[in-house]
Amino acid sequence: KLLLIKTRDGGGTLKIYGESLNPDVPYKTLLMSNNDTAEYAVREILDKYGVPSTEIDNYCLVLVIMPDKQEREKNGTQIKEIVLDEDQSPISVLMSQPPIKGNISYQIRRCTPQLVAARQAKKNYELQM
Repeated sequence: KLLLIKTRDGGGTLKIYGESLNPDVPYKTLLMSNNDTAEYAVREILDKYGVPSTEIDNYCLVLVIMPDKQEREKNGTQIKEIVLDEDQSPISVLMSQPPIKGNISYQIRRCTPQLVAARQAKKNYELQM
């Protein structure tokens, strides 16, 4: 994987917070290329936390953009959360974010029932094509 990153498409390590899965282990890191998808990241993180692979459809990767206190108070900037589509590249999404005063992080979370249903409908539609 490291050789692929160095020679082909770039990438790096991604820290993904999963304290909802195990409060004693707040985050895990993944070595990812620019071509790796959010689905891949979710699968790998769930594996690292010991969650069965059959549960992958119930989890999603969320980009959390947290402006610092001064930015929130001065400009009224709010915390922003973006649920990545399964085929999006977490590295590319992260790199496309404008610079901010604050923190940007990824979290693994249990999906809402609506998101799980929408994903299933999308997969069913793609199978029919």
